[in-house]
Amino acid sequence: MRALATAIVLLALLPAAAAAKTGISIDSTPDGLSAGQPWDLTFQYIRHDAQVTPRGVTPSVRIVSEDGAQTRSFAAHLTYRGQWSARVVFPRAGVWDYSIQGFGRLVSSQSWDPVNIAAPEKPAVTASSSGGTSFPYGWAGAGAAVALLAAGLLVVRLRA
Repeated sequence: MRALATAIVLLALLPAAAAAKTGISIDSTPDGLSAGQPWDLTFQYIRHDAQVTPRGVTPSVRIVSEDGAQTRSFAAHLTYRGQWSARVVFPRAGVWDYSIQGFGRLVSSQSWDPVNIAAPEKPAVTASSSGGTSFPYGWAGAGAAVALLAAGLLVVRLRA
């Protein structure tokens, strides 16, 4: 009878243990970014549904282009709130995979869906008010008028 009671208690605890989560929680994804725009990422390590700040680790965010031609790593730093923060910049448009490295065996197999990074936006071209030339004709004309006025006043004063 005692063995049956122990088995029932263990089976009752099994769903609670299975529901406990361990891994990395990120605050945002890079969806909608263009190449060259920064992605300010904050993440934390969760063990059994509680935030834990492991000591002696040096996490980083690693990005890899879809074709594997480019790989970049961005170091993370520990914030005062016990979370990790990193600024990531995707160097070119395309599909990229990203992951968090540096926690060792704690979270070695966690991954996120690849992200599509858009091409950088081109700046809008505006027409200049000087007709497209760079010489300041207005300033030169105003300066010449002031110089002629000063010369005329000097001539009048010398005749008097």
